[in-house]
Amino acid sequence: MINYIKMVKTILLFIILIASFNCNTELESGTDFIPPAQNSVVIWGQKQIERVKKNFSAGEKKTTEYLKKIFSAANKMKDAEPDPQQFIIQKKNIGMKEVQRDRALAQAFAADYVFNGNKKSLESSRQFILAWASTYRTDRTETGYFTSVYQLVPFIWAYELIRYSLSKEDRYRIESFFRNVYQVAEANITGEFSDAHAYGNHWSYHVYTISAIGFLLNDEKIIKRAEEVYNEQIDWNLFPGGTPRNFYGHAPKGKEIIERFERCGVADKYFEKSTYDWINRDALGYHIISIERLLWAGWFAENSGRKWFSKKGKQGMMLADAFDLLIQFTNKTHKEFANTCIEGDEEKENESWVKQPGDVFRALASASLLHERFAKWENTTYGSHTQLLEITGK
Repeated sequence: MINYIKMVKTILLFIILIASFNCNTELESGTDFIPPAQNSVVIWGQKQIERVKKNFSAGEKKTTEYLKKIFSAANKMKDAEPDPQQFIIQKKNIGMKEVQRDRALAQAFAADYVFNGNKKSLESSRQFILAWASTYRTDRTETGYFTSVYQLVPFIWAYELIRYSLSKEDRYRIESFFRNVYQVAEANITGEFSDAHAYGNHWSYHVYTISAIGFLLNDEKIIKRAEEVYNEQIDWNLFPGGTPRNFYGHAPKGKEIIERFERCGVADKYFEKSTYDWINRDALGYHIISIERLLWAGWFAENSGRKWFSKKGKQGMMLADAFDLLIQFTNKTHKEFANTCIEGDEEKENESWVKQPGDVFRALASASLLHERFAKWENTTYGSHTQLLEITGK
């Protein structure tokens, strides 16, 4: 058991993602299946696959290290079986270990098939993806909670690798599942988080999820919605400097924001290159989460020829600018939630998911994908939060 736990941890350490009814994946009689265009890419398009193959053959360090660990995991876990769950509830740690293990293995098996030609791994990856597509409930709004559906998105990386090796029926089931995930996620976030939690990290989670699904399905309606949320985050979640009262006075959801900031005494405080969560919760961790989810979503768009990274916010901020705030925390620690506006944050006893300074360096290394000024952090010993993006490249 101890060795098994160590193996699962090893898989999760090296495989990057950084979320219907049970019968809703059944093939409907008379339904015409129209596959997405082959130029529809989230992470693994044909160009990306060929680039990785070339780099692996040439012994390029990052690619070689990444794939060798994946191949090792696929080999050691070759007899593993999926353990799909009907729910993922992060706050209660329900389904978390299962989804993290299964999505990592689905990716490992898919890569082993694509880059090594192992047909047994093709079937294993297929079984892992279909198990979750057939089990996870999307007829319940709580299963669309933004931190829950986010956990399902990495199954897309596995699916993209093997998509054109699967049957029409398998593809219909899997793509129908992700369409239903989008629907429940959208219903959840627009219902519960429409105004009171304006522009925070939950919206970055959401754009990450729905942009991945939209580009997977090549669905212009979903992509349009994702771009709308992405643009809103660039406009109003990236704060250039000044006071929240002045900045959010022009925002569509500004009234609620200013009222909150007045209650907790930060409406007229000066901030620079912040995010909503930084002002609202005084949390370095949430700041990193928010901007990194946008980085991933923007990358999905770039892979499909959409230039989201060139977007400038209404006050001139670009996504790369939000990473600048992190530079000051490469040599000092931030006390999380010390000046939060959210009741209950103080109960976290100054704890959050962020590990300082490691996650700060990893985030800055990720930002090297956005601008050359972050290049000096690209090869730090801490690595990056976006290793998969670095390997697949543009």
